[in-house]
Amino acid sequence: MKMPSLSEVADSWLRLHGNNRVEGASGWICLDQYGNPYNKAVSIVHLDPASKTAAFDGIAWPAGRAPDPNCSIPN
Repeated sequence: MKMPSLSEVADSWLRLHGNNRVEGASGWICLDQYGNPYNKAVSIVHLDPASKTAAFDGIAWPAGRAPDPNCSIPN
Protein backbone atom coordinates (compact mmCIF):
# COMPACT_ATOMS: atom_id res chain seq x y z
CA MET A 1 0.00 0.00 0.00
CA LYS A 2 1.47 3.36 -1.01
CA MET A 3 1.22 6.60 0.94
CA PRO A 4 -1.40 8.90 -0.64
CA SER A 5 -0.24 12.25 -1.94
CA LEU A 6 -1.41 15.50 -0.37
CA SER A 7 -3.72 16.17 -3.32
CA GLU A 8 -5.25 12.67 -3.04
CA VAL A 9 -5.99 13.28 0.64
CA ALA A 10 -7.50 16.70 -0.12
CA ASP A 11 -9.64 15.24 -2.92
CA SER A 12 -11.01 12.45 -0.72
CA TRP A 13 -11.66 14.85 2.19
CA LEU A 14 -14.19 16.67 -0.03
CA ARG A 15 -16.10 13.42 -0.61
CA LEU A 16 -16.78 12.62 3.08
CA HIS A 17 -20.54 13.10 2.99
CA GLY A 18 -23.64 11.06 2.23
CA ASN A 19 -22.69 7.50 1.33
CA ASN A 20 -18.99 8.31 1.78
CA ARG A 21 -19.39 9.38 5.42
CA VAL A 22 -17.17 7.80 8.08
CA GLU A 23 -17.79 7.12 11.72
CA GLY A 24 -15.38 8.86 14.07
CA ALA A 25 -14.83 8.41 17.80
CA SER A 26 -17.49 11.03 18.59
CA GLY A 27 -19.98 10.01 15.91
CA TRP A 28 -20.42 10.66 12.20
CA ILE A 29 -17.96 12.95 10.48
CA CYS A 30 -20.06 14.89 7.97
CA LEU A 31 -18.51 17.52 5.77
CA ASP A 32 -20.23 20.23 3.76
CA GLN A 33 -19.53 20.93 0.09
CA TYR A 34 -16.46 22.96 1.06
CA GLY A 35 -14.91 20.23 3.22
CA ASN A 36 -15.85 21.85 6.54
CA PRO A 37 -17.21 19.67 9.35
CA TYR A 38 -20.95 20.07 9.87
CA ASN A 39 -22.56 19.76 13.31
CA LYS A 40 -19.49 18.02 14.74
CA ALA A 41 -19.85 16.82 18.31
CA VAL A 42 -18.00 18.70 21.03
CA SER A 43 -17.06 17.01 24.31
CA ILE A 44 -18.15 18.94 27.40
CA VAL A 45 -15.73 18.55 30.30
CA HIS A 46 -14.95 20.26 33.59
CA LEU A 47 -11.84 20.36 35.72
CA ASP A 48 -12.19 18.12 38.76
CA PRO A 49 -10.40 20.01 41.54
CA ALA A 50 -9.85 16.86 43.60
CA SER A 51 -8.08 14.84 40.90
CA LYS A 52 -6.92 17.85 38.87
CA THR A 53 -8.03 16.12 35.69
CA ALA A 54 -10.73 16.75 33.12
CA ALA A 55 -13.99 14.97 33.87
CA PHE A 56 -16.36 14.13 31.01
CA ASP A 57 -19.85 15.65 31.33
CA GLY A 58 -21.38 14.84 27.96
CA ILE A 59 -21.48 15.67 24.27
CA ALA A 60 -23.12 18.66 22.58
CA TRP A 61 -23.78 19.40 18.92
CA PRO A 62 -23.88 22.90 17.38
CA ALA A 63 -27.23 22.10 15.73
CA GLY A 64 -28.66 20.90 19.07
CA ARG A 65 -28.74 17.18 18.24
CA ALA A 66 -26.62 14.48 16.65
CA PRO A 67 -26.56 14.44 12.84
CA ASP A 68 -28.64 11.80 11.13
CA PRO A 69 -26.70 8.75 9.87
CA ASN A 70 -27.11 9.92 6.25
CA CYS A 71 -25.26 13.19 6.95
CA SER A 72 -28.04 15.28 5.44
CA ILE A 73 -26.59 18.78 5.35
CA PRO A 74 -28.85 21.76 4.64
CA ASN A 75 -27.77 24.10 1.83
